[in-house]
Amino acid sequence: MKRNLFIVLLTCFVSLYTFAQTNNINISATLNIETNELNIQQETIFYNKSDSILNVVYFHNWANAYKDKKTPLAKRFIENYSKTFHFTNEKNRGNTTINNISVNNNSTTWESTRKNPDILKVNLNKPLHPNDSVKITANYIVKIPNDKFTDYGANYFSYNLRYWYLAPANFNGAWQTYNNLDMDDLYIDFTNYHINLKVPKEYIVNSNLNSSIISDENLN
Repeated sequence: MKRNLFIVLLTCFVSLYTFAQTNNINISATLNIETNELNIQQETIFYNKSDSILNVVYFHNWANAYKDKKTPLAKRFIENYSKTFHFTNEKNRGNTTINNISVNNNSTTWESTRKNPDILKVNLNKPLHPNDSVKITANYIVKIPNDKFTDYGANYFSYNLRYWYLAPANFNGAWQTYNNLDMDDLYIDFTNYHINLKVPKEYIVNSNLNSSIISDENLN
């Protein structure tokens, strides 16, 4: 039986044309259906479109909003009188585990706070001047939560994914960062995407991007 995997990017923010200084995201990901995990290698070309010199770049790490009962998302569930997330088994929650991050092929440091675990700060090795770009490469694992908390996640038959990767925030005199509060309100800049997603052959990938499918009989 074929099963579905729906990949939903940030609707309305996928670039359909070529803009000067458009951010680019290249993702190579492999789905492990035994653990509900995505192993991700991501390369982001980020342009400084402001008049300021930047020493850090912020990313929205919304997959990490499901990590425990103390995140802004977990608190929002309680505000909405939903206790399902608080009393669920740990295996049903999600998170992000970052293995390493590099800037222009040199290792760097990163951090997120207990208050904002779904916002990631990446420290640059040297200042990023206006109109310049930087390549940020990240290797990380996303544990996909059960979809019973929101419309996105995993169930027995399918995966419905949204906000599952590191999305660079906008800088407009100040960093525009937002917590995941299950409101589908994340705003990011125009971005070109190229995604290579490997899934078991019994799954079908659906996306709002132009796509092609390559079958490999060696994959389970």
